[in-house]
Amino acid sequence: MLIFFQKNWFHISVWAGMIIYLVFAHDLYIYFILKNGKPILVNAELPAAAKGIKFHIDTFKPTVYDGQNLYSMIGWAFSTADPAMRPEDYERNLVLVSGKKNYIFPTISSPRLSLQKAYQSLGMELTNAGFSTIISQDVIKPGIYRIGIIFHDHHKGSSSYTLTNKYLIRTPNQTQVSLTPTLSPTPAPPPLPSPISP
Repeated sequence: MLIFFQKNWFHISVWAGMIIYLVFAHDLYIYFILKNGKPILVNAELPAAAKGIKFHIDTFKPTVYDGQNLYSMIGWAFSTADPAMRPEDYERNLVLVSGKKNYIFPTISSPRLSLQKAYQSLGMELTNAGFSTIISQDVIKPGIYRIGIIFHDHHKGSSSYTLTNKYLIRTPNQTQVSLTPTLSPTPAPPPLPSPISP
């Protein structure tokens, strides 16, 4: 046996290296190559659910960011708990929840001037109620996740969150957002033309 290993140590080392790479390739990609779309927390303890949070997802679509294939999610969210607070006074994070699993992603505030007019009866400053975030599907395990948002008030040190009626569905082959916890059917390819008789 020792003679066999001495004669074939190079080939054995190559095969061992390939096996190790195949086992850990995905984790190596996430930790060392993937730069954007990562969650800031995984399976964190979520704050108490709260009422008075208005939240909507506008779009969820593939995008290329820094040369990497990611997903962009755009929407808006604000809390009516304290009318004197503006959306930018909170740290807003997107959360994906499936049972005890959750992924928390940072967001970037953006102007949504239409909301100021739509909710003018609230008497709140809502100019920057919009938000966007980027998500890499490579960091999310397959499953069905409710989409929610977390508000953190740094001044009071308090947090609250709510879940929407939308789901992010991750399968080994695709990722999409749906109003129901089921995948939308993939469009069927167009039928082939009928053969022409000679």
